[in-house]
Amino acid sequence: MVMTEDADFELKNREKDQEIKRKQKRISFWVKDITVFIVALVIILLIDFYSFTILQKGTTSEGEIRFAIAALSSTVIGLLSYMVGRASK
Repeated sequence: MVMTEDADFELKNREKDQEIKRKQKRISFWVKDITVFIVALVIILLIDFYSFTILQKGTTSEGEIRFAIAALSSTVIGLLSYMVGRASK
């Protein structure tokens, strides 16, 4: 009788440990995922702001204008594809 109680206790203890490890992995995944998403979003917004200021200047070279248009259009295309992907779920 004592052996089964000890075995039950150990089994419950292992299950709790596994559950705690799963929760920790899930939390660390979300923290990393959100951090990467925010950093990427800030970088994209900085590039877009720079591109927008290039387009607002009166004296810019053709290469700068092409860069600005390419950066802004890629952001718009990325946002549209993200929205379409989210809508299809």
